[in-house]
Amino acid sequence: MTQSSVGSVLGHRVVPLVASVIAGVLTAVQARINGQLAVEVGNGLEAAVYSFGSGLVVMTVIVLAVPSIRAGVGRVPQAIRAGELKWWQALGGVLGGFFVGVQTAVVPLLGVAVFTVAIVAGQSTNSLVVDRIGLGPAGVQRITPTRIVSAALAVAAVTVAVS
Repeated sequence: MTQSSVGSVLGHRVVPLVASVIAGVLTAVQARINGQLAVEVGNGLEAAVYSFGSGLVVMTVIVLAVPSIRAGVGRVPQAIRAGELKWWQALGGVLGGFFVGVQTAVVPLLGVAVFTVAIVAGQSTNSLVVDRIGLGPAGVQRITPTRIVSAALAVAAVTVAVS
């Protein structure tokens, strides 16, 4: 493998990894904000509606402002009808709403750190199942010993964090 191809492979993985870390940082900030919002309004579900609703407003403005995104959103129903997209693959927003709802209700009780570690543990363990079944866009992925140890470490972190 040449040095330029190694750099290309690393760049192909580094940018998404860095973006994921930034999203993780922002998720912790989001948890803090939504948790405080729940405390202020006195109800986690009301806070989640406000949080998710404001996100809907932002996304609506983006869709209206960017023609390529508007066209892509418009293709979703047709892709479902044509079988190019399974109906359940369009339900990510429902799960996102559930996530925000749980986040706003739980963070005031557990704190951001324990909530985040618990989320990571759940994601780490279930990601093995999702990959093995082949629900992700990369298709079926093997469950390797390294991936099992990684998921176990995430669950151990939850145990340590809540003890």
